[in-house]
Amino acid sequence: MKNTFGKWLLAFCTISLVTFSNVKNSNADEITLPPVPQLQLDEPDVGKAISPLKLGQKAPFTGILLSPEAIAVVTSELKTQKQRVELEVNKAVKLCQNDYETQLTIAKIDINSTQQIADAKQTALVQQNDLLIKRIKVLEDSYVNPTWYIGGGFLGGIGITTAIILLTK
Repeated sequence: MKNTFGKWLLAFCTISLVTFSNVKNSNADEITLPPVPQLQLDEPDVGKAISPLKLGQKAPFTGILLSPEAIAVVTSELKTQKQRVELEVNKAVKLCQNDYETQLTIAKIDINSTQQIADAKQTALVQQNDLLIKRIKVLEDSYVNPTWYIGGGFLGGIGITTAIILLTK
């Protein structure tokens, strides 16, 4: 059951990190693209197209012109995006594993301390029980049967009464 809990915790942490994290490369220059201009009525829609242009050459369609450096940045961003996501996921997995291992260690410590407390209580109760047994044996050994006292008193009373009667006659 503990292993299943750990797996679920790890899966939850991974999914939540991937879902809610904002993967961002702080080293790369952020590129903001202008909005794509609307096509004119007489202009054909060329779909997804790439057309290299030279300085002074007329663009064959409406779109956004990117410099070779901007293309290189976009290309490198696309290539490294998967690696960054994998690194972030691995980081989240490691954090979740560390958290799980820490919680597991704390639980083991709690169990051990609880066991030690229970053992100490049990030892104290056994010692107390032994002491009570010894006290009971001492009381049993010092116990005198009241029958002898009663019988002795009865016989003594008869003897004294008889002696008084005989002496007064």
